[in-house]
Amino acid sequence: MLFNRKYYDVIVVGLGAMGSASLYQLATQLSGKGKKVLGIDQLAPPHNMGSTHGGSRITRQAYYEGKEYIPILKYSYDLWRKIEHDSQSRFFEITGGLMMGSRNNSIVDKSEMSAKAYDLPYEIFDHKEINKRYPMFKADENTWALLDKLAGYLEPEAGVKNQLELAVKEGAEVNTGEQVQFWDAENYAKGIRVKTNKGDYIAEKLIVTTGPWAKGMMQELGITLKPERLIQFWMKPTNNAAAFLPEHFPIFLWNVEKNLDIYGFPAKDGVEQGCKVAFYPHEDHEMREFCTAYNIDREVHKKDIELIRKYLSQYVPDLNGECLKTAVCMHTESPDLHPIIDFHPEYRNVCIANGFSGHGFKFSNVAGQILADLTINGKSDFDISLFKADRFSSRLSQK
Repeated sequence: MLFNRKYYDVIVVGLGAMGSASLYQLATQLSGKGKKVLGIDQLAPPHNMGSTHGGSRITRQAYYEGKEYIPILKYSYDLWRKIEHDSQSRFFEITGGLMMGSRNNSIVDKSEMSAKAYDLPYEIFDHKEINKRYPMFKADENTWALLDKLAGYLEPEAGVKNQLELAVKEGAEVNTGEQVQFWDAENYAKGIRVKTNKGDYIAEKLIVTTGPWAKGMMQELGITLKPERLIQFWMKPTNNAAAFLPEHFPIFLWNVEKNLDIYGFPAKDGVEQGCKVAFYPHEDHEMREFCTAYNIDREVHKKDIELIRKYLSQYVPDLNGECLKTAVCMHTESPDLHPIIDFHPEYRNVCIANGFSGHGFKFSNVAGQILADLTINGKSDFDISLFKADRFSSRLSQK
């Protein structure tokens, strides 16, 4: 079947967290300049098939994953507020956040290091103070907490939806339910060919932000991405229900045993809708379940619910009530747990962003700005050396 070929200045493939942000930034920067921008997604974002759903994502600034992120995170707060203002919606709330574990635990100590490096507001206290301030937790004598006073949550579906709508208002086109079959950056003098099941396009430049669907593309470059199945649970409080409302209950991330964290959110939609909680296993924990975007088990089983109950009964017993609903999602790990945001190693007119390793949504808006800047200007004002693709492969560093 033949298609009429359409021409664009930039095409974005994949319109989840990073793609919607990229499209919004491109449309904003190119508005009024006669440039054509297109976003393509095989589904209809926001949706529940990838990594950007579930009603809430943690955001924070005392970042134990590395103080290099903090300038990006600080800017992301201002940018989220701008997106809220421009879309006339509210999807970003500050509740404070508890990073909990042993005193020599990376969550507590490294969060403190980051907070000190950027003079961020925080407190550290022992288990007695935890149990006094937040009696819904059952902390033992080995547990400490860092309170990140700037932490809170974002609503990911709203973030994606609003940025796509703002992009369209600025003149971008959005094609959903359209699957990219291939793209070719070598054989077209006028640009990059993007072939889908519905159309045939030529673009001067391309951004690819396809999350777990990027595994094959990155494998060809010698970089192994590992999508992982994660389950979100919404639990109804059994006692002290009001204590779980956002004005009382912070987001939390608790290292409960080696290589296993539990994290959770306040009852942002009211106690009748429950609090969202989930596991975050890492390193070699037996709970880890790697998958692909094509073979992930999207069913939540009885054993999954029994397991979260086991841990809640010990650590947050008042949340061990009715399991109101569940959801399965993915995150996609890079080999070093830092994202890849860079030019494609073989094509300077193609940018890629993937491998955000479970902590990307909070600064996805800035990732979109970085990608737009790389695409339009060939550089970014942010230090993105940590995110370069060639850190993984001698093959890439020789290109």
